[in-house]
Amino acid sequence: MKILQHHVRLIGFLLAMAIIFFSYCCQHVFNFRPCLLCTMQRGVFAALGLVFFIAFAHQYFKGPARFYGLITALLSILGATLSGRQLYLQSLPPQPNEVCIPGVSYLFHQFPFLDAVKMIFTASQECGRVEWMFLHISMAGWSLIFFIVFFVLSIVILAQKLQK
Repeated sequence: MKILQHHVRLIGFLLAMAIIFFSYCCQHVFNFRPCLLCTMQRGVFAALGLVFFIAFAHQYFKGPARFYGLITALLSILGATLSGRQLYLQSLPPQPNEVCIPGVSYLFHQFPFLDAVKMIFTASQECGRVEWMFLHISMAGWSLIFFIVFFVLSIVILAQKLQK
C-alpha cells in the first residue's frame, strides 16, 4: 500500500506540473491570452502541485497524510468550481457590449478581498471565449476533467491512510 500511496503523490505532482507547463506554452508559444478564470485555475493547479510535492517529500516521516488528502480535495473542488463557471460562461451566447475585467493582481490590490472574489466569479463573457479545443472539449472542460482526476487522487490518499 505504501508504494501505491508514494506513486499517487508523485503522479499528482507531475500531472500538475505538466498542466502548468502546457498552459504557459499555450500563452507564450501559441499566444493565447488567459482570462481571469484561466489565471485562477492555473493558480489552483500550482497549489495542487505544491501540496502533492510536499506530501511526496513528507512521506518518509510519520506525517499527516490525511491532511494532504483533505487539502488537495478542497483545492480540487475550488478548481472544479472555477472551471465549471467558465464552462457555464462558454455556453452563453456572446454579448455585444462585453466589458473586460482587469487582472487578478489589480483586483486584489484595488478592492477588498470579498469584492475581488465576487468579481472573479461574476467574470465577464471574456472568460466565455473558446480559443482551443481538443476532442471537442474546450480548455475549461479539460481543466474540469483534471480537477476531477485530482479529486480522485485525493480520495485515494485519504482512503489509503484510513486503511492502516
